[in-house]
Amino acid sequence: MMLIRIILGLLGLGVVVFVHELGHFLAARLMGIGVEAFSIGWGKPIFKKKIGEVEYRLGIFPLGGYCKMKGDGDYEEVYNKSKEGIKAEEGSYFAAHPFRRIVACLAGPLFNFIFAVIVFAVIWGVGFEVNTLGNRIILASEVIPESHNPSDEAGLMTGDRIVSIMGRDTETFNDIQEIIAINPGEYLPMVVDRDGEHLGLTVRPVMDRSTGAGRIGVYFWTDPVIGSVASEGPAYNAGLTDGDRILSINNT
Repeated sequence: MMLIRIILGLLGLGVVVFVHELGHFLAARLMGIGVEAFSIGWGKPIFKKKIGEVEYRLGIFPLGGYCKMKGDGDYEEVYNKSKEGIKAEEGSYFAAHPFRRIVACLAGPLFNFIFAVIVFAVIWGVGFEVNTLGNRIILASEVIPESHNPSDEAGLMTGDRIVSIMGRDTETFNDIQEIIAINPGEYLPMVVDRDGEHLGLTVRPVMDRSTGAGRIGVYFWTDPVIGSVASEGPAYNAGLTDGDRILSINNT
């Protein structure tokens, strides 16, 4: 599974780099800057074909690619060999007006931005699953008795459901975290469901100095119900099955 994730991650990175270099390629051609080579992948080309002035390549390593503009290495050559100046040929990178060079350079990150917007729009349109728990809470002070948190001062109790904060519905624990995190030091009115009764409370998050985010000292509630049992593992050998509710461990 880890190997598959690594491979997918590398392929994803390759797509991002390819889109970036495609932006440079198209902008350079549009700005009249010659392109000597455009490669998909890195390393020794396993396939190449020249069409017009551009040699299209397929690298042996399928990670991104590159766009080699005409004369883009002239500056490095002048610097390394201590030459007096660049004798830019017509159609080369340094022969182009600075504005045209800026457009060619900025097109890469601009294409990445546009690509990201398109991808997120497609994902949002198709829909996706978010794994999160509900809005029922456990006080951190019950897990760490010596701690004292804003949740205790606000009158929250373990088992409460925080149904809204600052008038915004909080259907999941992620919703609660998002609002709390960006409002350290603010007095936040909230509505809490306690055994079917709605209560109005006010909590003031403190800033977590390690993250800079607000916190009130609550954890998500989770029932001690087994989701799945790995075959041939200790739980399986003990006779536990999916859906079992654990009531005590070692008499606790």
